[in-house]
Amino acid sequence: MAERFRGWSPAALEFYRGLEADNAKPYWTAHKAVYEQEVQAPFEALSDLVAGEFGPLRLTRPYRDIRFSKDKSPYKTRGYAVGEGEGGERYYVEISATGLVVGCGYWMMAGDQLDRYRAAVDDHTTGPALIEAVVDPNEPPMPGQITTRQALNFAKAIIRGEKDALAIVKDSTDPAKLEQRASGAGLTLTSKTELAGEWRERMIEDGTWDPGADLLRLSRLQRSATNGEHVAAYAAGLRWGIYQLLGKLRPTVYVWRKDA
Repeated sequence: MAERFRGWSPAALEFYRGLEADNAKPYWTAHKAVYEQEVQAPFEALSDLVAGEFGPLRLTRPYRDIRFSKDKSPYKTRGYAVGEGEGGERYYVEISATGLVVGCGYWMMAGDQLDRYRAAVDDHTTGPALIEAVVDPNEPPMPGQITTRQALNFAKAIIRGEKDALAIVKDSTDPAKLEQRASGAGLTLTSKTELAGEWRERMIEDGTWDPGADLLRLSRLQRSATNGEHVAAYAAGLRWGIYQLLGKLRPTVYVWRKDA
């Protein structure tokens, strides 16, 4: 039986302070038991506590994907878990040397959800006005936002080997300028996490994504489909997932704080 959730002890923060100072295998090996007891175990207890209302929290692996990164430090200096509710909303919990971060929101809305959200934003009677939206420039507008024509053009650009094929969002929203604009809007960046390939690995492990089945379906579509644009759109979505799995595309989770 899992332990009752009692939060994270100061030892968890101290563990990550030490890891930030000495991100190497000898430190990790010497303190692995601390990680398992003071970081991993509380996450598991919290997951058991909230699973009925919010769904289980899935703790990411503590190892960094360094295959395509200039930073070769092997371990993440924060522990974080992600859960998903019945409506597709995501829940995020993080512990690090600086403390606790909790957030919720949508990673990607379904088409009907996006329609309702846009209608609500456009209706001034439903709440405060939306001043500005800040997005991750590394994440394209994939389904349900992307159109078949956009997916087709994206696929063609990659096939041609165009160097700017992945410039889905304008250069004015590159990470540095994104953070500068958010700061100017009164937001404080509290956490920035590159998910690398482990996000897609977890989707395979928990059965929410099966790239083998997707490849099989794509092969059959190519033989039978009369709509070439539909095939290209399906291939573009699959290619995006595989690139994320390999670490060539790295989704980024930003956590911002709005000071009162």
